[in-house]
Amino acid sequence: MNPIKKAYEKFDDAVMVGVNKSVRAWNWTTGRTKKDLAKVINHTSNLTAGVDLILYLPPTAAFLFLPLYFRDSYISTKKWDKLEEQEINALQKGCKDIEVEIGKKDLETRGFMDLLIGNALGSFGLTRDLLIYDNKYDYFFYVLGTAVIARAFSHYIMRADSLPPRKSAFSRAKDKLSEKLSSIPQTEPVSVPVEANRTNINYSQRIENYLI
Repeated sequence: MNPIKKAYEKFDDAVMVGVNKSVRAWNWTTGRTKKDLAKVINHTSNLTAGVDLILYLPPTAAFLFLPLYFRDSYISTKKWDKLEEQEINALQKGCKDIEVEIGKKDLETRGFMDLLIGNALGSFGLTRDLLIYDNKYDYFFYVLGTAVIARAFSHYIMRADSLPPRKSAFSRAKDKLSEKLSSIPQTEPVSVPVEANRTNINYSQRIENYLI
């Protein structure tokens, strides 16, 4: 096997181990699916990149790049909706969907490419700071690189094992507590006869004797 391909496969497997753990933790805590997590990260990437471009680039350049960046992310999320639906249907039938497998290969390519681009942006920013440091672009390349890397992980997340939606950890804890409370036997109040207070009787008799 090609050593470069072998190294890449080891890297990809290691990334996916971490991603699958993250998706399981997300599903266990929130009860939501991997698509929801991927969208949260993708939207965060869009917001970060948008603010970064507006702050550091001339308005014309910023408003030229922003629609392209957002359009790509919008198309991705629409594909994710279809991909998750097809994947769930295939799992329920106990088989694999060819379109899902092809879609995951595309996600693998896009995720790895975004990782390379994000790291390249960060490395370029670092090199620029070391050679010709000025305040013109400051953290521009670092922030944009981080946003692209975040988008890369949203693609990796969509390749993770599919887990069905469930109740959140808070809801499950609440239901368990309610179940335990309802299992506690209820006690009925018991009436206990109380003897008359002898002191009060004696006091009443004294008053009567005094009045007589």
